[in-house]
Amino acid sequence: MMEEYERSEGLSVRDFCELHDISDGTFYNWQKRYRQRNEAAAPKGFLQVEVVAASVPAPDTPSGALFAEVKGIRLYQPVTADYLKALAS
Repeated sequence: MMEEYERSEGLSVRDFCELHDISDGTFYNWQKRYRQRNEAAAPKGFLQVEVVAASVPAPDTPSGALFAEVKGIRLYQPVTADYLKALAS
């Protein structure tokens, strides 16, 4: 149900609870558990970042040199480790 709530756009917690005949307290209890479970499943520590050469230059970069790719996001200029960490989370 938490995934269903996250997919619903513009629906308040109160409306969602009324729709599914549950109390607000029950909703927030399960939301807390759901978040804790997802946080526990999130990767911790270092993530492997593979630096590869770009075969086709990016249209908005003159050199086309690929710096790094993280979860399908291509970076064409050097960035800080904190920035890479934020992308990976």
